Amino acid sequence: MVQEARGVLVLDDAADARLAGRGGSWIGVRLDGEEGGNWLERAQAALWELRKSCGWVCVAANRTGAGAAAALAAQLPVDRLALTGSKLFDRCGPRLAGQAARLERFARRNLALVASEVLLIGASDREIRGFASMFGRRRVCALEEGGENFYTAPWGEVNENNLLIPRKCV
Repeated sequence: MVQEARGVLVLDDAADARLAGRGGSWIGVRLDGEEGGNWLERAQAALWELRKSCGWVCVAANRTGAGAAAALAAQLPVDRLALTGSKLFDRCGPRLAGQAARLERFARRNLALVASEVLLIGASDREIRGFASMFGRRRVCALEEGGENFYTAPWGEVNENNLLIPRKCV
Protein backbone atom coordinates (compact mmCIF):
# COMPACT_ATOMS: atom_id res chain seq x y z
CA MET A 1 0.00 0.00 0.00
CA VAL A 2 1.42 3.38 -1.04
CA GLN A 3 1.14 6.07 1.61
CA GLU A 4 -0.18 9.44 0.51
CA ALA A 5 2.29 12.32 0.78
CA ARG A 6 1.34 14.60 3.68
CA GLY A 7 2.26 18.23 4.05
CA VAL A 8 1.93 20.98 6.63
CA LEU A 9 1.39 24.67 5.98
CA VAL A 10 2.42 26.68 9.04
CA LEU A 11 0.95 30.18 9.44
CA ASP A 12 2.88 31.80 12.24
CA ASP A 13 4.38 35.09 13.28
CA ALA A 14 7.67 33.17 13.61
CA ALA A 15 7.15 30.49 10.93
CA ASP A 16 10.67 30.79 9.51
CA ALA A 17 12.30 30.07 12.85
CA ARG A 18 10.03 27.12 13.54
CA LEU A 19 10.75 25.49 10.18
CA ALA A 20 14.51 25.97 10.25
CA GLY A 21 16.27 22.75 9.31
CA ARG A 22 13.04 20.82 8.75
CA GLY A 23 12.95 18.50 5.79
CA GLY A 24 9.92 17.12 4.04
CA SER A 25 6.80 18.87 2.91
CA TRP A 26 6.50 21.80 5.29
CA ILE A 27 5.95 25.36 4.10
CA GLY A 28 5.88 28.33 6.43
CA VAL A 29 4.13 31.63 5.82
CA ARG A 30 5.41 34.30 8.15
CA LEU A 31 2.61 36.56 9.34
CA ASP A 32 4.23 39.88 10.07
CA GLY A 33 3.14 43.52 10.12
CA GLU A 34 0.64 45.11 7.79
CA GLU A 35 3.44 45.90 5.32
CA GLY A 36 3.90 42.17 4.72
CA GLY A 37 1.07 42.04 2.21
CA ASN A 38 -2.22 40.18 2.35
CA TRP A 39 -1.87 37.21 4.72
CA LEU A 40 -4.73 35.25 3.18
CA GLU A 41 -3.40 35.64 -0.37
CA ARG A 42 0.05 34.47 0.77
CA ALA A 43 -1.48 31.51 2.60
CA GLN A 44 -3.57 30.55 -0.45
CA ALA A 45 -0.52 30.63 -2.72
CA ALA A 46 1.49 28.54 -0.26
CA LEU A 47 -1.34 26.01 0.07
CA TRP A 48 -1.52 25.52 -3.70
CA GLU A 49 2.28 25.15 -3.82
CA LEU A 50 2.12 22.46 -1.14
CA ARG A 51 -0.79 20.72 -2.89
CA LYS A 52 1.46 20.17 -5.93
CA SER A 53 3.48 17.61 -3.98
CA CYS A 54 1.05 16.47 -1.26
CA GLY A 55 -2.35 14.87 -1.53
CA TRP A 56 -3.12 15.60 2.14
CA VAL A 57 -2.47 18.95 3.87
CA CYS A 58 -2.71 20.24 7.43
CA VAL A 59 -2.83 23.98 8.04
CA ALA A 60 -1.32 24.80 11.43
CA ALA A 61 -1.40 28.17 13.17
CA ASN A 62 -0.83 29.83 16.50
CA ARG A 63 -3.08 32.48 18.07
CA THR A 64 -2.03 35.18 15.63
CA GLY A 65 -2.62 33.05 12.54
CA ALA A 66 -5.69 31.11 13.72
CA GLY A 67 -8.11 33.39 11.87
CA ALA A 68 -6.10 33.17 8.66
CA ALA A 69 -5.89 29.37 8.96
CA ALA A 70 -9.62 28.97 9.61
CA ALA A 71 -10.47 31.39 6.77
CA LEU A 72 -8.23 29.39 4.44
CA ALA A 73 -9.88 26.11 5.50
CA ALA A 74 -13.31 27.64 4.87
CA GLN A 75 -12.34 28.57 1.30
CA LEU A 76 -10.01 25.84 0.03
CA PRO A 77 -9.52 22.08 0.49
CA VAL A 78 -7.68 21.45 3.76
CA ASP A 79 -7.60 18.03 5.42
CA ARG A 80 -6.73 19.10 8.96
CA LEU A 81 -6.83 22.44 10.72
CA ALA A 82 -4.48 22.55 13.75
CA LEU A 83 -4.86 25.58 16.00
CA THR A 84 -2.70 26.37 19.01
CA GLY A 85 -4.16 28.84 21.48
CA SER A 86 -6.96 29.98 19.17
CA LYS A 87 -9.69 32.33 20.41
CA LEU A 88 -12.36 31.97 17.72
CA PHE A 89 -15.03 31.07 20.31
CA ASP A 90 -13.38 32.19 23.54
CA ARG A 91 -12.99 35.94 23.13
CA CYS A 92 -11.54 36.73 26.54
CA GLY A 93 -8.02 38.04 26.94
CA PRO A 94 -6.03 40.42 24.73
CA ARG A 95 -7.49 41.27 21.35
CA LEU A 96 -5.66 41.00 18.08
CA ALA A 97 -5.18 44.03 15.85
CA GLY A 98 -4.98 44.77 12.15
CA GLN A 99 -5.07 41.91 9.66
CA ALA A 100 -5.12 39.27 12.39
CA ALA A 101 -8.31 40.75 13.89
CA ARG A 102 -10.02 41.12 10.50
CA LEU A 103 -9.22 37.52 9.55
CA GLU A 104 -10.39 36.27 12.94
CA ARG A 105 -13.77 38.00 12.44
CA PHE A 106 -14.02 36.64 8.87
CA ALA A 107 -13.17 33.13 10.12
CA ARG A 108 -15.85 33.28 12.85
CA ARG A 109 -18.50 34.15 10.27
CA ASN A 110 -17.39 31.35 7.93
CA LEU A 111 -16.48 28.50 10.31
CA ALA A 112 -19.50 26.48 9.18
CA LEU A 113 -17.79 26.12 5.79
CA VAL A 114 -14.76 24.31 7.23
CA ALA A 115 -14.93 20.65 6.16
CA SER A 116 -11.67 19.46 7.69
CA GLU A 117 -10.71 17.70 10.89
CA VAL A 118 -10.00 20.23 13.63
CA LEU A 119 -7.13 19.77 16.07
CA LEU A 120 -7.12 22.18 19.03
CA ILE A 121 -3.94 22.39 21.08
CA GLY A 122 -3.93 24.19 24.42
CA ALA A 123 -7.44 25.57 23.91
CA SER A 124 -9.70 26.82 26.68
CA ASP A 125 -12.79 24.86 27.69
CA ARG A 126 -15.01 27.47 26.01
CA GLU A 127 -13.04 27.17 22.76
CA ILE A 128 -13.26 23.37 22.81
CA ARG A 129 -17.00 23.41 23.53
CA GLY A 130 -17.59 25.92 20.72
CA PHE A 131 -15.78 23.83 18.14
CA ALA A 132 -17.30 20.56 19.39
CA SER A 133 -20.85 21.94 19.23
CA MET A 134 -20.30 23.32 15.73
CA PHE A 135 -18.43 20.38 14.18
CA GLY A 136 -19.34 17.44 16.40
CA ARG A 137 -16.97 15.45 18.56
CA ARG A 138 -15.95 13.13 15.72
CA ARG A 139 -14.27 15.96 13.78
CA VAL A 140 -12.68 17.79 16.73
CA CYS A 141 -9.71 16.63 18.75
CA ALA A 142 -8.60 18.69 21.74
CA LEU A 143 -5.13 18.15 23.20
CA GLU A 144 -3.55 19.74 26.25
CA GLU A 145 -0.30 19.93 24.33
CA GLY A 146 0.84 18.49 21.08
CA GLY A 147 3.91 17.82 19.08
CA GLU A 148 4.47 18.37 15.41
CA ASN A 149 3.87 14.65 14.82
CA PHE A 150 0.15 15.27 15.49
CA TYR A 151 -0.06 17.52 12.44
CA THR A 152 0.35 14.61 10.03
CA ALA A 153 -0.48 11.54 12.15
CA PRO A 154 -3.54 9.47 11.22
CA TRP A 155 -6.69 10.77 12.91
CA GLY A 156 -7.15 7.61 14.99
CA GLU A 157 -3.68 8.04 16.46
CA VAL A 158 -4.26 11.71 17.26
CA ASN A 159 -7.68 10.95 18.71
CA GLU A 160 -6.22 8.54 21.31
CA ASN A 161 -5.25 11.64 23.34
CA ASN A 162 -8.49 13.54 22.72
CA LEU A 163 -9.83 15.40 25.76
CA LEU A 164 -13.34 14.95 24.33
CA ILE A 165 -13.24 11.18 24.84
CA PRO A 166 -15.47 10.16 27.75
CA ARG A 167 -13.55 10.03 31.06
CA LYS A 168 -11.27 12.79 29.68
CA CYS A 169 -14.07 15.22 28.85
CA VAL A 170 -13.48 18.90 29.63
